[in-house]
Amino acid sequence: MNKNNLDQKLRYNDGGNVHMDFHGATNTTIEFIIDKYGIDTMNDIFKKVGNNVYKNIKDHIKKREYQNAS
Repeated sequence: MNKNNLDQKLRYNDGGNVHMDFHGATNTTIEFIIDKYGIDTMNDIFKKVGNNVYKNIKDHIKKREYQNAS
């Protein structure tokens, strides 16, 4: 698969400076949640996100359909 086809299949693509801002904001948010609510709350959030946002990929992996996960 060439890069153009791969870019078309991905839901999110790096578009420049916004990408780095996203990571900075994400890290700051994670630190805030841990400081205010504790690590157990952050772990619950990560688990929920992992199960919901990445459900399609997780289902493909469980079925061993690695090449079709997107």
